[in-house]
Amino acid sequence: MPQIEWEQMYGEAREITDVPWETVKPSAELERLLTEGKLMPCKALDIGCGFGTHAIFLAKKGFAVTAFDISEKAIAVARKRAEKEKAKVNFFVGDALATKLLEKFGFVFDRGLFHSLDPADRERYIKKIHSLLETKGKYYLEMFTKK
Repeated sequence: MPQIEWEQMYGEAREITDVPWETVKPSAELERLLTEGKLMPCKALDIGCGFGTHAIFLAKKGFAVTAFDISEKAIAVARKRAEKEKAKVNFFVGDALATKLLEKFGFVFDRGLFHSLDPADRERYIKKIHSLLETKGKYYLEMFTKK
């Protein structure tokens, strides 16, 4: 979906819950992974972070978080939320398919970006994710599905 469409959708939201994919609270599965010790604090990347819910959650759990979204409006809201919650997150505006990030991360989180990509771009996206992961890094993909 083009950036202008994301800007419009985020821009029309009066409350963060007006965006249908915004959960306001972190994923139950992500919380479970932390609680069970299957995911430990490390350098983390939240791709397509939207309003920053998961990036903020991870930062408050001790992760060193970098997070980005294609929408300037979403990032502006995410920064305000992080400041209010006293969570340190390096937010920036960026396109997952064109990111120039060279850092490596121990954990890459994707809640809903992969499935919004054009199927023709998915292989390129996965290669990009792989290039951002540390050797034993973990990639967590959460999708919207009824299955």
